Amino acid sequence: MSTITVSVRMIEAALAHYQGSDEQLDELFRKHGVPRGLLAEGQARIAAAQYSGLLQDIMIAMGDEMLGYTRVPHRLGTWKMMCHAVITAETLGEALRRYCHFFSLFDWGMTPRLRVESAEAVLTLTPTDPDRPLAHYAHVSTLFYYHRFACWLLDYSIPILGVDFSFPAPFYAEEFRPMYRYAPVHCEQPVTRMRFSAAMLDEPVRQDRRSLEEFLTNPNLVMVARQFDHSSWQARVRGIIGRDPVSMPSFETVADELHLNPQTLRRRLRREGLTFNEIRNQLRRDLAIDLLSRTRHSVEEIGYRVGFADPSNFIRAFRQWTGVTPYTYRKRG
Repeated sequence: MSTITVSVRMIEAALAHYQGSDEQLDELFRKHGVPRGLLAEGQARIAAAQYSGLLQDIMIAMGDEMLGYTRVPHRLGTWKMMCHAVITAETLGEALRRYCHFFSLFDWGMTPRLRVESAEAVLTLTPTDPDRPLAHYAHVSTLFYYHRFACWLLDYSIPILGVDFSFPAPFYAEEFRPMYRYAPVHCEQPVTRMRFSAAMLDEPVRQDRRSLEEFLTNPNLVMVARQFDHSSWQARVRGIIGRDPVSMPSFETVADELHLNPQTLRRRLRREGLTFNEIRNQLRRDLAIDLLSRTRHSVEEIGYRVGFADPSNFIRAFRQWTGVTPYTYRKRG
């Protein structure tokens, strides 16, 4: 899970309502090894473990699991109680209906509703007061956690057919692609909703009370960093090239290992929303950020470990990925 990264713009959004002192905020960033100066670099990214830990501590500091974005706070423990209400469900459909019922028990600004339309399961977030709509982050985070929690319940990456938001694209909209598994995302729509195949609702829940206890030790990390798409083509490609990033096999070599011709693999990856080059660059980027964050390896050594024989090419690529050089990334804060 450690090589997944998250845009610092998501931290910026999470801090919009934070009212602690600069000293307290500096301490939170230091605790998780995140250079606070990276917030000034819009393209910068941090490791998922750092993001998840920082996000959890921001929630604790604010006493609000929705970070001040809802009409009334989601007090600490709200998510835990929802999980306990859901975990005994036999199917995903039953679990998600319990989820919707739970979050309809108090007026936090939106009502989640699950329905089936033309073989699609549709979760809609309806404002309880149309004259006082909630800000973008409430919509974005609710749909994100709804989907990732459903994936955890099944231990399977549920393909998303589409996501609609009822507001203009926010400043972190570029993060929508990885957040929603590269599904089509449209803003300024009549309603906020997520669509996936209704057939998934009949799938049995594969988690239980024992696995829930482990999940609840750090739910943010599980939902942000865990990859549930074990059988997808992008996961298979990522697994092959991730075995030895130093040598970085060619697209043709990967296709041959998967017993596919290159045209077929290219078509299947395109259906999942990614290209081979995007998968390769994401893996290199996330691994480099992870190594910069966790180790004291030299920049040259890290460049070599992620597949760059020439340090200058690695530095150039890292700047394109994050907006800063690897040296600057380490010195921020």
